[in-house]
Formats: sequence, C-alpha cells, structure tokens
Amino acid sequence: MKDFIKKNKFFMTLLAIMIIITAALVVYDVQKWYKSALPNEDNKEEEVQKPSEETTAITSFTGDYQRLQSGNLLYVQWNYSEAKDKVESVYLTLNDGNPIDVTNNRYYEFIQNVFAFPTGNNVLKLSLNLESGKVIEKEITVFVDYLISAQQTALRKNEVVEVTLEYVYGASNPVEVPKILITSMSNSIAPKVEYMDTVKENQGTYTKAITKYRFTWEKEEQVPESMNLRWKFNHIQDSYDFTLQKPINSQEEEHKEQADKAEEAKETQKENS
Repeated sequence: MKDFIKKNKFFMTLLAIMIIITAALVVYDVQKWYKSALPNEDNKEEEVQKPSEETTAITSFTGDYQRLQSGNLLYVQWNYSEAKDKVESVYLTLNDGNPIDVTNNRYYEFIQNVFAFPTGNNVLKLSLNLESGKVIEKEITVFVDYLISAQQTALRKNEVVEVTLEYVYGASNPVEVPKILITSMSNSIAPKVEYMDTVKENQGTYTKAITKYRFTWEKEEQVPESMNLRWKFNHIQDSYDFTLQKPINSQEEEHKEQADKAEEAKETQKENS
C-alpha cells in the first residue's frame, strides 16, 4: 500500500484536494438551505403592511355581444371602488362616438338597430371623473358577430322547392355566399341541389343579401314533409339552422285564388241582378 502511495503520490494528492472541495461545497449548500428555511422577518413585515390610503379604481369592466330574436345588443357592465377622491361622473364611449353619461348606472345596453355599431372588434371606454379633476379610464374590446340576422323562406312548385335565405352583415366585414346542407329529412330521397343566385343591397353600415337554392325531386310525391337545413358560412365559422315544413304548392294556391275570384264575381253578378 505504501509503495502504491509513493508511486501515485501526485494522484493521491489531487484526490485529497477534490474530496476537501466537495465537502466544503456540501457544507455551504446545507447552510444556504438552512438560512432560506428560516422565516424572513423583512418579508413578513412587508406582507402585513397596508397602504396608508385606498384609491378610487375601476374594479371590473366587461362587455358581451348577444344575438337575440328580439334584437341584437352589446351588453356592458362595470364596477368601481371609491375612496376619499369621490367619483363625480361616469361616461361610457363606444368606438369614436359621443360619451354617454352613465353616472347612475352600472350597466348599459347598446341596441344594434339604434347605435348601428359595426361588426368585428368594437372598443368601449369607461371614464371616471373624480372630484380632484383626475380621470380614471379603462378600455375593453368586444367582438361583434359578422352575421347580424338571417331568415329563411321557401316556395314550392310541384316537385321543385326554392329556398331563400335573407341575411344581414356588416358592410366593413363582408361575408361569402353560404352553402346549404340538408342535415335530416322525413324521407330518404335526396333532391338535386342547385345554387341559383345572390342579390345584395347596401344599407350603409350593413348589407342585406338574399341567397337562393333550388331543390328538385323526380316526382312531386318525393318532396319530404319536413327537412332540417343548415346554412353554413365556412369562412367565418358561423351557421344558421332552420326546419322547413313542406311548402304549399304555389300552383295550387294560384288555382285557389282564381277559383275564389270567380266565386266573388258570381256573387257580385247575383247582387247586381
């Protein structure tokens, strides 16, 4: 063993130095961990400290677009906390419109038919005017659906059914022509589906469009009593679903109207005679 140490004196010395360094690092890490485990008095004091004076601030401000049968609207609500610097007035602004005095409210409804706000992103700003003259403001962005409304109608002539979708969208964010899908029907005889046309009418902020499709069966008896249809606007990932009951044959209505008119003419002739 002694001969081995003598022959490898350099390596043994190097090994001893490495052992000493490793031991020193272990002791250092243990001491560091122990200090970090002790409660920090400075941090503890900072946690319990409270502001000497509360400040007036907007605590919440949210908005939501709602597409309803009674009319689409943009619903906004907010809340704020008051301190010594009291709130004198509150104003709400939609995009670049005139500020609306909402001092006595905590919510507001922008009806789309009245305010004609655009589709896409809309910016709302809430402003608190304080007694000191300071103004606290907060802005949010609310997305308004590209499609505003849609209504389906249908007309049948024997074995042919023409289906029409009248829809409204924002002029600044035009939508593509929708595709129509039959999701289900009361029989299993599929019709031939043909796109007819689309007519658009500019109404200022909005655009009204009318798209027509034609369904054709081989026989009138094959026309189903009901169909579930889906109008898909793929590029904006939106759709409208409708249930279509078998329309009355328009030719039958014409014959009925003619018969009614003939009957009225007979009655009139009798009265005159």
